[in-house]
Amino acid sequence: ATQDVLYQYQVTAADVDEGAILSYALLTAPSFLSISSGGLISGTPGNDDVGAHDVSLQVKDQFNAADTQNYRVTVQDVNDAPYFTGTLPEITFLEDGLKIVQDDFWFSYVEDADDADEDLQYTVQNDQQFVYSQQDVQESWTFTAADDWYGSDTLSLRINDAVSADSALFFVRVLAVNDAPEIVNLPDSVRFSSSQQDTLQMTDYQSDIDSPQDQLLWHFETSDTALKTNFNSDTKELILSAPGFKGYVDMYMTLSDDSAAVTCDTLLINVLKDETALDPIGSLLPGQVYLYQNYPNPFNPTTIINYQLPIANYIELSVYNILGQKVRTLVSRRQEAGKYSVSFDASALSNGVYYYKLTAASFVQIRKMILLK
Repeated sequence: ATQDVLYQYQVTAADVDEGAILSYALLTAPSFLSISSGGLISGTPGNDDVGAHDVSLQVKDQFNAADTQNYRVTVQDVNDAPYFTGTLPEITFLEDGLKIVQDDFWFSYVEDADDADEDLQYTVQNDQQFVYSQQDVQESWTFTAADDWYGSDTLSLRINDAVSADSALFFVRVLAVNDAPEIVNLPDSVRFSSSQQDTLQMTDYQSDIDSPQDQLLWHFETSDTALKTNFNSDTKELILSAPGFKGYVDMYMTLSDDSAAVTCDTLLINVLKDETALDPIGSLLPGQVYLYQNYPNPFNPTTIINYQLPIANYIELSVYNILGQKVRTLVSRRQEAGKYSVSFDASALSNGVYYYKLTAASFVQIRKMILLK
């Protein structure tokens, strides 16, 4: 007999008595077999019936005179194809994120009478239009999408037992996440005379992949009130002036979108005396060491510290508590000339006033910052 195929065997019997009425019965037989009144043994063996089975049948007449016959029926195994038992679940992750799925994620939606779920081969197939899949190891899949893309895509899962296979579609949904605006192409510094004004067109320094440009909002603060900022929110022109002032001022800029996502940066303003020859707006600072005020300040729990070096030097940038005890060394190495930015994470520290100190050869500068959780 063959698995999943109808098996039939016609029993033949004879009786020397004329007019004998014969009847048939199975004394021993597997559950898939039955016998008709005419002696036809039939049945369809399933996956659980594979193997050898002993059959004992009896024929008797109306006077209960009987005879028996024994034989063995062997059911040959046939591969059962794997198949999906229902609709595959949707996979969801955030824009610019990823989703890692193990093979056992699919097990409850797969059936194979011959093979265990973990012994099947799982393959994700797609045309790589928007969502991409990559098999990291034998039992893990990573799903990602094109940068800044969100929406739904359709992929196919194929299961294979090395003989037969089945496929089913499933959906991948990438949920939109608002991207914060970016401050771009900002010069390292701006210089102008105290008797003049300078104008910055802030649309040149803003970018947002999600929000319309006219929906972006600028906000400005300065480390010294001597620097005046006059911003036209319609034209997005920023006019800077500092009458009667000479020196450096940090200008803190915040750019936000219509979903309240925020990005920050700092611009160093160098106000010169009237007699000083001026370079164009956005020219670089003359060579000198400078430690910027951290931003944001107060902060929770991270802040950015910027500094610049005119020449290569061994520098140390450290943080101290109000008792003068060093709590963190952020940088301690030789660095080339340039402008540097360091992120300080104070998650492990308590609220309060802290000081950060930049040392470069004989140069030492200290600034104060406030951690406010």
